[in-house]
Amino acid sequence: IDIEHLSTVAAESVEIDDIARRALHVRSMIQRTQESLRAVDKCEKPVIAAIHGYCIGAGIDLSACCDIRYSSRDTTFSIKVFIFP
Repeated sequence: IDIEHLSTVAAESVEIDDIARRALHVRSMIQRTQESLRAVDKCEKPVIAAIHGYCIGAGIDLSACCDIRYSSRDTTFSIKVFIFP
C-alpha cells in the first residue's frame, strides 16, 4: 500500500471547501481502497502474507484479506482506534 498516495489523497480532501464534496471525495477514495483489498480476497489462488517489522493500519487490512499470514517474532501490529461521541 502506497502510504505517500494515501497522504496525498488526504491533503486533496482538505483543500475542498464544500463539506458535501469533501465527503464524496473521501467516500470515493475509501471505495477504491476497498476494491483493491477485495481483489486480494477474491483471488482464486491462495494468497500468503509475509509480515516483518511493523504492520500498521491498512497493512493489517491487507493481511486480513490473505488466506495465510506468516509473521516474524518481532512483528508489531498496530491500528488506530477512533472513538466517536
